[in-house]
Formats: sequence, C-alpha cells, structure tokens
Amino acid sequence: MLAPSTDLKAVTIEGVPLTEGKSVSQGLDAIDVAEYYGDVTLEDATTVHYVQLKHSTRHGTAPWTVSGIAKTLKNFGKRYQALTAKFGVPNTETRFTFEFLSNRPIAASLTAALELLRSGVVDTKSKALAAATTLPAPLLQGFASCLTLTGNTEGYLEQRSLLGTETDAYLPDRDRDAPLRLKELVTRRATSEYEGRPEITRHHVLEALDAKERDLFPAQLKIEFPALTIERSQMPAIVRTILAGSGPSIVTADGGVGKSVLATRIGPLLPSGSETVIYDCFGNATYRSASGFRHRPRDGFVQIANEMATRGLCDPLIPGRGDATAYTVAFLARLQQASIVLARRSEHAVLAIIIDAADNAEMVARENLDGQSFPRLILREQMPANVRIVLTARPHRVHFLAPPPGIQPLELLPFSEAETAQHLRGRYPEATDLDVREFHRLTSHNPRVQTTAMRDGGTLRATLARLGPTPLTVDDTIELLLNEAVEKIRFDAGDLDRANIDVALTALATLRPFVPLEIIARCADVPVELIRSLVHDLDRPLLIREDAVQFRDEPSETWFQRTFRPSSGALGAFIDRLLPLASTSAYVSATLPQLMLEAGQFDTLVAMALKDDGLPRDDALASRDIQLQRLQFAIKAALRIGRQSDAAALAVKAGRETAADARQQTMLSANSDLAGLFLEPNQMLEQVSRRLIRGGEWTGSDAAYEAAFLSSASNLKGDARSHLRIADDWLGHWATSRGEKRRSVSPDDVAQMAFADINLHGPAACAANLRRWRRREMSYAAGRKLGSRLVDASRFADIDELAVQAGNDLGLLLALVVELDKVGRCLPKGPLKRALGIALRPGVKIRQCHQTEGEIDLIRTVTALVRQAGRARLAKRDRLARLVARYLPTRRAIFCFDRHGSWKGERIETLKAYALLAGLRGRMVTAQTLIIAGSTGDKQARKNLGSRDYEAEQCVNLL
Repeated sequence: MLAPSTDLKAVTIEGVPLTEGKSVSQGLDAIDVAEYYGDVTLEDATTVHYVQLKHSTRHGTAPWTVSGIAKTLKNFGKRYQALTAKFGVPNTETRFTFEFLSNRPIAASLTAALELLRSGVVDTKSKALAAATTLPAPLLQGFASCLTLTGNTEGYLEQRSLLGTETDAYLPDRDRDAPLRLKELVTRRATSEYEGRPEITRHHVLEALDAKERDLFPAQLKIEFPALTIERSQMPAIVRTILAGSGPSIVTADGGVGKSVLATRIGPLLPSGSETVIYDCFGNATYRSASGFRHRPRDGFVQIANEMATRGLCDPLIPGRGDATAYTVAFLARLQQASIVLARRSEHAVLAIIIDAADNAEMVARENLDGQSFPRLILREQMPANVRIVLTARPHRVHFLAPPPGIQPLELLPFSEAETAQHLRGRYPEATDLDVREFHRLTSHNPRVQTTAMRDGGTLRATLARLGPTPLTVDDTIELLLNEAVEKIRFDAGDLDRANIDVALTALATLRPFVPLEIIARCADVPVELIRSLVHDLDRPLLIREDAVQFRDEPSETWFQRTFRPSSGALGAFIDRLLPLASTSAYVSATLPQLMLEAGQFDTLVAMALKDDGLPRDDALASRDIQLQRLQFAIKAALRIGRQSDAAALAVKAGRETAADARQQTMLSANSDLAGLFLEPNQMLEQVSRRLIRGGEWTGSDAAYEAAFLSSASNLKGDARSHLRIADDWLGHWATSRGEKRRSVSPDDVAQMAFADINLHGPAACAANLRRWRRREMSYAAGRKLGSRLVDASRFADIDELAVQAGNDLGLLLALVVELDKVGRCLPKGPLKRALGIALRPGVKIRQCHQTEGEIDLIRTVTALVRQAGRARLAKRDRLARLVARYLPTRRAIFCFDRHGSWKGERIETLKAYALLAGLRGRMVTAQTLIIAGSTGDKQARKNLGSRDYEAEQCVNLL
C-alpha cells in the first residue's frame, strides 16, 4: 500500500467536497472519511485516502468475509475505475488508496485472497473477492495494491476514551472541553448543514482548540550558514561520544570556533534513519528582545515539538496557558513518541535535538526574572534510549546551566592546520604550505578570525601583512576593527571628547536590542550620523535595521559586553544618563527597570513604579503599557528578594493599571490607524508579539487587526503583509463555514483588512478585496469606516484612487461620497458619475444597512450623492429631485417631535432632504413656512397651526 505523505491538508466526513463529487461521483456511498495530502483538490493532491468505517457492537468478534464487505468492495471498485478513466492507471495507483476499517477482525481467507490479487493471481481462493469488486481483469491487480483491510481496531468506548487522552497530548495542559469541541466539529460535518462542504482543515482544528497557526513555530532557525563549510576532523569523534552517552551532552568552544556550524553538521553523521532538530537560542541577536524571546518553555519546547511533528515523529504541541512544568511534561511525551517511531524505523536510528547557544537562553531568563530557561530544565530530565540532547555553550558559561554531575562537556577545538589550508585555499587557491602555516598561526587557528581576515579582500600577501606579526584571537580581531572605527570617528568628530565615544560603546553593550540609534546618540551627546558611521565602520559585528542597531553574532555581543558593559557599581552613572531620556523615549523607559535591578537600585525602581516616574510624557498609550511592564518586573523582583510589602503595594497598583490597560487595548485595537501616530515601531512589534491587539469574533481576525496595526508604520510593512496573508487564509476558512459563523465577520473586521490593504498594496488591491463581498451593504459599511480614517488623515488622493478602482461597487462609492461630504469635498467626476448612473437605474434600489438608523442613514447617503452630483452638473435637476423623493422617510411626523424626542438627528437629516428637494424644484423653504414642534419658533404660530399631524402635513404640502 502507498504510504501517504505527512502533509495532511484536509479530512472529509461522510463524503467528499462538492467539486470532487461532481467530477467523480461513483462510489461515494462507501466513503465515510477521506484524507487529502498536499492539496484539497482531487487534481492537485499528492495522496487521497478513502476510508469506510464499520463498527459492530453485537458481533465484535465475528470475522469479516467477502460477502460481508461485498457492497464496500463494489463501491470502491467503481470509484477506482472512474479514477483510472480520469487520471490513468499509473497516476491512480500512485495517488489513491482505499481502506476498510473495523473493530471486527478480518477473516484469514479474505486477507489471503487480497494478497493473491496483489500478486496478479485469480484462482479459486481469490475468485470471490475479484467478483465482488466488479472490476475488469486488467484493473484487479492495481486496485488490490491500493486496498487495505484493517480489523481489530478499538471499539467506540475505547476510542471515545482515547480522544480525551490524545487531545491532552496535543496541549501543554489538560483541557476538558477540547475533546468535546473536536467531537462536535466532526459531528456537524456529518450533518446536512455541511452538505457539499464536509472537509475539516487545520484551520477548523485550531479554531476548535482556540489556537493560532503562527503560534506553532514561535522561534524559527536563524543561524547563518557559511559560504564554505569545512569538514571538521573532530566531528566523527564528537558524534561517537554523543551516540555513546545516555544523557544530554554539552559541546563547548570559545567564540568563533564554530559551535553553530557544528550544530548544522551533526545530522549527516548520525546513523541511517536518524532525525535532527536544531534550535537557535541566539536568533540573530533577537533573543533579548521582547518580541523575539527564545528562552521560555513555551518558545523552545513548542518549536522543537512541532518541527518533530512535521516529520511525522510525534503529535503537534499546541501552545496554551500551561506553565513551565506543563510544557516540559508535554514535550517529554513527544520525545517518547518520537523514540517509538524511530525505533520502528531502525534499531540504530536516533533523534538528535541540538540547542545552540543554550547559555544565552539562561542568561536572558535571569535578566528578565523568567525562571529557568528550557535548556536548563531539559538537562535534568531522563531521555529515551534513542534520543540525544546536545547543547552548545561558551566554556565559562556552562555553570549557568547547572548541568548534573555526570555530564562532561565536549570541547570543540579550533581549526587544525589541514582545515586552515582548506579554508585559506578556498579563497586563495595559490596559497603555499608556508602561507597556510603563517595564516594558521596569525589567526590563532580560529575560523571566525580567518573569515574576517579574508573578508577584507586584497591579495594573499596583503592579508598576511594585516594579520602579522602577532597572532590574533576573535577578541583581537573585533578589537582591531573597533579601534579602527573609533579612530575614524574621533577624526570625523573633531573636538568631541573621548568619553562620549566610550558612552556610545557602553550603550551598545548594555541596552537590549534593537537599540535606537537616536538613543545611543543622545546618551553620548553626539550626532546620530556619528553612531551610524561607527556601526558601518564596524561592518560585521553590528548591523542597522530600521534605525536600530543589533549585534550580528554572539561572539561580537559577548566581546562588547565584556569590554564596555559597566559593572553593577558603575552602572548607576550610565542610568543617570538614561533617566532624562525616559520622559521622551518609550524604549528607554521600558529598559530602565532591568538596569536598575542590576545596579541594586531596587528602592528607586519601586518608587518609580508607584509614582509613575520616568514615563513618556507625550505618549499616553506607550506610557501605560510600559508602566504595566515595569510593575510586573518590579513585582517579580520584589518576590525574589523577599520584599513582600513592596510586592503587595505594587500588585495593588498593577491591578488598577491592568484594568486601564484592557480599556486602552480595546481602543487601540479598534483604532489601529492611531498606532503609527502614537507608538514607536519597536513598541508596535512588542504589542503584536505579546498578542495585545484584539480582533473580532471569528478565529484569525486577530491577524487582520494586527496587519492594520503594523501597516501604519512604513518600516513594518513586511511584518504587516505576513499578518495580512494569515488573515486572508483564515477568512477563506470562514467563508466555507456555515450557520452562525457567517454572521460573525463585522464591517469593523473588513475595514481593518481594507485599511491594511490600502497601506500595503494600494487602492486597487483594497477595492478588489472589498468587491469580494457579494452584498454591497458590507462594502458600504466597511467603506464608511475606511473612508473616515482616510479623511481624518487627509489622504484624499488615496480616496480618489479608491473611488476610481471601485468600479461598479455602489456600496463603496456611496460610502466614500458620505465621508467626503462631511468635510465639503466631492468624489472625482468619473466615479461620481458612475455612482449616480447606477443609483438612477429603474431596477436599482439602495437598501438600508442598519436596522435602527437605516432609514436616516439611507437619506443621508442619497442627499450627499445628489448634492455632489448637482455641483458637478452630472444630471438635470428634475432627475435628481426624483431620486431624492424616492428615498424620503416614510415617517412624516418626524418634524413634530419636541425637544425631548429621540429623533433629533433624523429631524435634521430629513429637513436637509426636504430642503434639497425644494431647492431642486425651485421652491423656497423659510422659518415661517416650516415650523418644527419643540423648536424656539413663534409659539402663537404653532398654536394657530393646531395639532402636530396638521403641522407635519402642512410642512409636506409646502414642499
């Protein structure tokens, strides 16, 4: 039987998708479950697996015979024959499989007959089975090779129990409702509610488990692979030691020796059938950034487990609200699953999990008071016999991980002379043995020093001259580059003091990534251009991304911190430089708590947290967010050092701030266009990474709101596009849902996606996506919200282009008409003429969008259209008058409500409509002829008019 791909895209219940049923309709009665791999469509799927399920309670031990499954075989045979007619025999045998699955056993005679058919033998033992399929002789062997008969599966009660057990395996903590939600998902797909749409995709499953797809891989691999990989002679010995051990291994090496490269080279040396998963704790220097944390169990264990799951080794791990213990237990369960899978594959196969820069993970965990990092936790766990855990770390930091006594670190040595020769001749093929020997000595055998030396280019002679005569280490190389950069900065800066440059370097070494260039410049009291020049001159160690600087690799960051980061005693002076910046920089304000704790200024930290000192004055949104983070950090610090009374006071204030933050986040999520005005890009990224932006009711709507939120910042558009693609994917899933879920997408949700679209892809794409909605009420309601944002931002050019691209979408055109009319502007003549032409068609009736204010909103829209059309002279006055009259409110007594009535807005809009109608017909409306009850008009006149009904009738007659 064909082994299906692990890329499962969908499962259908009680049938196949509607399009497939129309394409190949034979044998549908036998399909209880269908699995689609690679793609959901019949034509593009790599594998399609059809299953019929037969469960018996009374005859659970009676074997199935040919006569018992004859109907199933006949239907399967019909479908197989239809598939071969459509796709050909070879394609069908490659991509399609059939399975009969039951809790009853399969008769031995039936199994033997199927084996004979697979061998192409039709005799007395297999004749009955061949006849049951009703297939012609040429198709029998191919069909038999695609057919599987599976018996003795668990019964109903056992499977119901297993559902709860297996659901627990997917989650880091027990969720009693998860099995019920999954069962309900499958049950509903088998009903007429989903007739023609029986498929269940990953979106349905994640929605049932209240999870999001992007959370499944929170820490992707970011190790940069060298252009030339040198095969290390030491590698086989290291791998043998790893394989011989029964517990975790720690590989140590100084900076630049190649720990990260080693992590990528272990896999090919493992026994056949083995699997390797690499986890990158450094993450291209993002590991200290709040938006890129990699040290927590919910980051590391989830990423590693789901990478294993993509290879078919274990169940996925869906993140939830579990603590570190729950994630550890769930991860160990998946290691056990992977162990069993690999043991079946080969007795020598192993699973190697390589955690690179594990010491960095523990360092940032301590820095943020987050408890133990996941590498430290895993060192204390018992591993299955065929699982190997390998951690890499600097030798002087191994004690951070507190390894058990039995673990002896493995030292990765620098290059041998032969390896240096291979490395040097990869760049300079003409290098002699003497050149190699000199290069080997001058670079201290260090791969990173060699790479840095050769990166400068030039001839081999010039390269050797730059290195000599004293051998260089990694620190020597970085220091050499740094000193050259500093000298250049001093020359460019003129009379600037050396201390200012030192402060800039201290800021680089002390502040967490990504450090804004402006903050470094203000700390050092130097121009931003000077800092930018320093970073560019350093070349390799640092890089600039969106006006913020980060370290490119771990050795550079380590050297900077060791050389320029002040001790806890001297850190106070640096904090003093930062404090004045806190009131204007959200980045500085958020960074101060950790630095104060490190400097021993806990009393100052508590006082700041309680008094709201050191917060951005001109940024209320950022101020509250930072204050909440500061309080949380201060509470953890207070509990750690035993200051219980301070922790209690901080907790009370944190409760108040949390409530205020919830209201603020609701406001910010609903008004995502404000983000670019009030938040810095790094704050916006942090808001998204912490899942603070809230969406609508449908699963995946968070991504839509986050896309709109990020699209407000020009330098975050790449991130916004990624979130918008996710939202589109979920919206497609929502569109296939039925029942109450279809009503859950609101105009606010659509407006958020439209706002992201127009920011990222322009008005044409935005209009095209709004036109996807069949009911124009949606494009009108969402267009009103989008248009209001664009008007507030004075983006009138975008509005005009959006109107041009709207085509015949009357809802969107009218929405833009109304929003522009509020500020006395008109649509461009072309789109306005198009909208008027559609509205004037005899068969077109503009419907109300709201139940309570629909009538007044409708007349407001029509009068706005007519006013703008009249100014542009797009139609005769009598035609415009007929259009207004067609949509006048039916409630004539609207004028006679008193000052306590609830229709004040409607009275105004209706009065405007009647006045417009009178003007188009050449009539006059004055205060004497149109008196509204409850106004400050002539009381005697109102008394003379009599009843309210008479007054309303008079108003209508006058017009």
